[in-house]
Amino acid sequence: MLKINILEKGDIWLLAFENKVPFLKQLKKKKLFLEFGYSTFYKIDNVLLKCIKPQKFADYSRRFFASQAKREYIGTLKLHYLGICVPEVYGYSVNLNFFNGFESILFIEHLKDSITTMNFLQNEKSTSKRESILKLIAKDLSKMHFLGLHHKDTNLKNILIKDNNIYWIDNDIKVLPNFNNIKHVQISFKRIFNKNNMSEEEFLFLKKNYLRNFEKLLDKDFDGKKDIFFKMLRKVLL
Repeated sequence: MLKINILEKGDIWLLAFENKVPFLKQLKKKKLFLEFGYSTFYKIDNVLLKCIKPQKFADYSRRFFASQAKREYIGTLKLHYLGICVPEVYGYSVNLNFFNGFESILFIEHLKDSITTMNFLQNEKSTSKRESILKLIAKDLSKMHFLGLHHKDTNLKNILIKDNNIYWIDNDIKVLPNFNNIKHVQISFKRIFNKNNMSEEEFLFLKKNYLRNFEKLLDKDFDGKKDIFFKMLRKVLL
């Protein structure tokens, strides 16, 4: 499906949707919601249009087969199929006009009244509530890494909280080539930890719960390579 002038005059968008969605008829009614980094968000009812600018030269050439919006769309579906909570994604679009500012759009559910985990940890004083959220993060991360998946932008701003549950966003997911690649796990934990939001004790609590969940998954589905990977994880994280 082709649409023109969604964001700027002269833009030409190739839209990819599995199902018919009514909001496509209301694109001209979109309202600016948020500008953050390389992305501008517009809102139509309960749907966000995440409009993404190219970040590097490769984004111009690969937009037709691996745009940022397409990668996040596929990554979000992968996490959903694993039982990890994510906002609903409806489809994505690629800009065929190289001279316009945005390269792709992700159409994604707006989680009303959600907050980032960063904001939560900055303001929540209850130890039990803080630990409850850290346990959920540890459980999801261990499941991703156990299955060889790496969230390329794991940080507390990309984990939303709503109704005492967490939802992962910006889901550009990389499939790890093997289980000996510890550096991706280290990167994930490095991006999550911030002394302004989390104490050293809480960070250790997070890592211990991560390892505990990883071990439970290993007990259910034992694999020699994963067992070696787990032993390496223990040495690195503790």
